Amino acid sequence: MANITDHASYQEARDRADAAEERETGRFGYQSEDTQEYYAEVDAGLSISRAAWDEQFDVAPSVRRFAIVLEQMVAGRAIKPAQAFDLLAIYAIANRHRNQR
Repeated sequence: MANITDHASYQEARDRADAAEERETGRFGYQSEDTQEYYAEVDAGLSISRAAWDEQFDVAPSVRRFAIVLEQMVAGRAIKPAQAFDLLAIYAIANRHRNQR
């Protein structure tokens, strides 16, 4: 908490608060592009698990576990979300064919 004793100290505290808010939300009152990109990547990673855990699909437990691994890889930026979906689809298809034999 700032020690406000006069107008100058008030203005200094206000400027610091405004600067902190600008760093957090961006100049135009919303989050910066980097933050928006980060949240988009998080959402893309989570969508992989949402797809694997969707009750409409008959998915083996190993496919669901693999989706969690892929989600972590996307979060760590080791692979892109599109690559994760491709790998998950290939694994699910291969798993289904292996189990049908």
